[in-house]
Amino acid sequence: TQLIIADGRNYLLANTKKYDIVSSEPSNPWLSGSSKLFTKEYFKQLKNASKEDGIVIHWVIMYAIGIKGLQSVINAYLEVFPEVSAFGIPISNDLLLLGSNKPLKINMQELQNKFKIETIKKDLHKASIEEPFEILTRFYLDKDALTKIAKGTPTNTDNRPFLEFQAPKKLYFEISENPWRILYDNFTPVSQITLNSSEEQLAKAEEFRQARVLTRIYYVEKNIGEGIKYAQTALSLDLDNPYLKASFARFYFEQGNAYFKGKDYQKAAESYEKSLSLKETP
Repeated sequence: TQLIIADGRNYLLANTKKYDIVSSEPSNPWLSGSSKLFTKEYFKQLKNASKEDGIVIHWVIMYAIGIKGLQSVINAYLEVFPEVSAFGIPISNDLLLLGSNKPLKINMQELQNKFKIETIKKDLHKASIEEPFEILTRFYLDKDALTKIAKGTPTNTDNRPFLEFQAPKKLYFEISENPWRILYDNFTPVSQITLNSSEEQLAKAEEFRQARVLTRIYYVEKNIGEGIKYAQTALSLDLDNPYLKASFARFYFEQGNAYFKGKDYQKAAESYEKSLSLKETP
């Protein structure tokens, strides 16, 4: 591994090397400088640094940028890459945009073989991914779905930095629209991205994906009852996942707060105890 300390965009301008995978994880777009790492021109630089069959991954936060801000970044990505898909990480409130020259496909047989490699298993374990089907649950949207979501929104560019001025307005305000619900309402079937998968694998992946995202949706919307229901479903499909347990614990904690405010101290204590029994630090 080689660490290069330099301005990222300037380095890419001078760099002639091509990579199999380019991963970009900039800081929040309302910060000075980093907003230029969410523009169409920057995405072109990332594409130029990737090989013909390479993949470019860009992280986008799902909080405090607003729906329009998210849509403007998606538009910029769509205008640069022939093929784009989106994967999500509900627990950290992040969306991953994957750009490539060809449609992305996951061969389940090859994926299962990768899980037998010890070094890969150890790395995935750090993210509480223990089975191949869990990779599929991170897939949310294909190019068509992303195009539908972003339609009618300005593209985020260097000369028109829509996101840079949109994001700060959303930083300290309650959201009017839940971005996770918009993604959920436009989900692409998992079968669209898989090869050599069984009906059982697809069904389990769809159920788990739905439960995880609905858990995040109801947490954002502060619907404790529905959140607990879907958190329970998700946890039943992955019993030892510490991130899911942490999400479940948050709901019981919020439920305890609600009971406490209503002066139902017995139920509040019960909810707090359930929260403590589930809370782990991944």
